[in-house]
Amino acid sequence: MDTPRTFLLVLVTILTHSFANGCVLNTDPTFSRWKQFGYNNVPFIFYPGDYTAAEQSLILQAMAQIKSDMGSCFTWTQYTSPPTDGTNFVIISKAGGPGVASQSCYTYPGMITLQQGKGQYMAIQSGVNGCLSNVRQVMRLLMSLLGQRFEHNKPNRDAYVNINRGIATAVSLNYGAYNIYNKSLVLSNDADFDYNSVTLLDPPTFSNTGNPVVTGKTVGINNVGRLSLKDCQCLSFLYSCTVSCQNGMRLPHL
Repeated sequence: MDTPRTFLLVLVTILTHSFANGCVLNTDPTFSRWKQFGYNNVPFIFYPGDYTAAEQSLILQAMAQIKSDMGSCFTWTQYTSPPTDGTNFVIISKAGGPGVASQSCYTYPGMITLQQGKGQYMAIQSGVNGCLSNVRQVMRLLMSLLGQRFEHNKPNRDAYVNINRGIATAVSLNYGAYNIYNKSLVLSNDADFDYNSVTLLDPPTFSNTGNPVVTGKTVGINNVGRLSLKDCQCLSFLYSCTVSCQNGMRLPHL
């Protein structure tokens, strides 16, 4: 299992690599990579009774697409009940854990470093403030779980995209969906922006009107449910994988 120091050393290595110029990575030592017992693996369970078979299938498709795009660099392991051997794992639920139910989707940006096999919740739910409409929306959230943060929240985003808060849902605003990340807690390149990243919001997501809340200043946002070239390169370096990230993952701009 990674220590906070090991994780930060990996991120420093990534920063110096020319390929890792378009992504946003978590550097908060509270969270680390999903590397346990020598393997890149994300164990998970579905909270009992929360999801229909179709909803579970959609989430599993999103996991399979990321795994495929990454050349099986890491795996997702489904458990039917919480592991009892100290393995850290994710509990996928609609409410996001006990207490007051979450009104939107959320996840921690990585594995809680001191989880100690107790499990950590993430919320995947449907509705106007949810993320269960398609595979791409679920992939976006899973990327954050892996440690790659959302492109539209990166510190330099105002130079590349416009945020129309006037049409955004109240829930998305209250949950800070458009807040810029604290620069001390992420790693990113101020001179670049990936308009093809799967971490970007679908155009109508969190919109009261159906019009996009996030739009590119000079280039259109375009992703149909695959990791972009830079998404792949970012995770490849983060998880120390040997992956041939193809130019075909870069989709044409609208």
